[in-house]
Amino acid sequence: MDYLAITGLRTDGRLPSEHRRVNIELGVHASGDGSAMFELGHTKVWVTCRGPRESSSTFGVSVEVSLAAFGTMERRKQNRVDRRARELSHVLERALSRVVETKTFPRSRVDLQVRLIQSDGGLPWACFNACSLALMDAGVPMRDLCVACGVGFVDQTVLVDPNSSESMVFGNSSSGGELWMAIAPREMKVVCCSFIGKISPATLEVLTSSAEEGCKQMFHVLSSYVGTFYKDLNQGEELLLENDEDE
Repeated sequence: MDYLAITGLRTDGRLPSEHRRVNIELGVHASGDGSAMFELGHTKVWVTCRGPRESSSTFGVSVEVSLAAFGTMERRKQNRVDRRARELSHVLERALSRVVETKTFPRSRVDLQVRLIQSDGGLPWACFNACSLALMDAGVPMRDLCVACGVGFVDQTVLVDPNSSESMVFGNSSSGGELWMAIAPREMKVVCCSFIGKISPATLEVLTSSAEEGCKQMFHVLSSYVGTFYKDLNQGEELLLENDEDE
């Protein structure tokens, strides 16, 4: 498969260092304390947050990931899909527990329900970004956002935010791979990282640096949207108060 054209662009028109189009919506689920929809290209994830609420044990973050059978073109056995969802749930729980202020609400818990609506690659980092936004929308205190991005490597080329067709190339290559990481961007601390493939230590260093840069780009997108969202929300509330005073 040719993943780069003669012009140096990828099959979907992106530069190698460019992530896919991002679309974000907050407050998409009325029954939750917070919710978010995160769309990365054709990958779409919906997260509902409930809590903090009372718990018999110490503070904890619980994550349930559900992969819809119709959400991907890839057909797998149900037990394999369930196992992948459980593994991703555990990874999200451990990583998010590192950025949530657990001491603020002792003996309480936060529950996150993650629903994959559509998948075209990049599921792990899409889930991380969606969960981080849902926690923020619910007002759960966090030391930092948890922002994630992935990169792939094949034929001496690094591709940021690979889609599913590009990920298949990395998986079939004898000297390539895919790396994704989640960071706390303000502190620039890695909270989670995963790599699959075969590359040299020097190449791994390049991939890590590219993934960090991708996370910084994603953080800029998320923070810009959040700032605009709450600015518009506050302006709307001020306008309602002014109208009430006039009446």
